[in-house]
Amino acid sequence: MKLNFSISDEYGYETQKFLKGLLAELKKDPSVCKVDQKAFELLGDVHDAYETAKDTIASEGQVVLDRYGVKRPHPCIKIAHDKEVMLFKLLQEFGMTPKSRFKQGKKPKEKAVNPIDFLMKKPAKKVETR
Repeated sequence: MKLNFSISDEYGYETQKFLKGLLAELKKDPSVCKVDQKAFELLGDVHDAYETAKDTIASEGQVVLDRYGVKRPHPCIKIAHDKEVMLFKLLQEFGMTPKSRFKQGKKPKEKAVNPIDFLMKKPAKKVETR
């Protein structure tokens, strides 16, 4: 199925680059369909908010002064952390983390036979007594 996911021009450069790479990978996955469009848009929104918060922290620093002149952590630190958690969860949903890719391709394990157990469970030969 051909995916017609669009990438908004309102996203920053890093987000557009990220989404283009993700879209290239998603096109290889036959399970992705038109219904996933909203999740893809949400992923773009979350990534863009994360990048914005990260850039703000980089330019203004991790510590800011409040109205009393007391040093406080920059409010964007919490925003960046929250968006990072959301981003990771969305990437898991699309199968874009190593763990989620492993789960998708995971085959049921065959039970390994321990040779000692095999020998112990082997029915004993009947010995004739006279």
